[in-house]
Amino acid sequence: MKVNEVPGFPCPQCGKLVHIDFAEFLRTGEATCSYCLLRLSIDRKASDAFVETMRSPPIMRGGKGR
Repeated sequence: MKVNEVPGFPCPQCGKLVHIDFAEFLRTGEATCSYCLLRLSIDRKASDAFVETMRSPPIMRGGKGR
């Protein structure tokens, strides 16, 4: 994903992009398609590893001066 792209994923019902705010998505576990109003939710049990990865601080790569 490019820095200037809005995060999201295609809606499984209408195919339009469901825009998400990752912090809000992780907090609530829900997103709504603004086109067809389909409500989507995270299967928290199946997504535990992903959710924990997203909550963790990013790993800094590279050496000094980068």
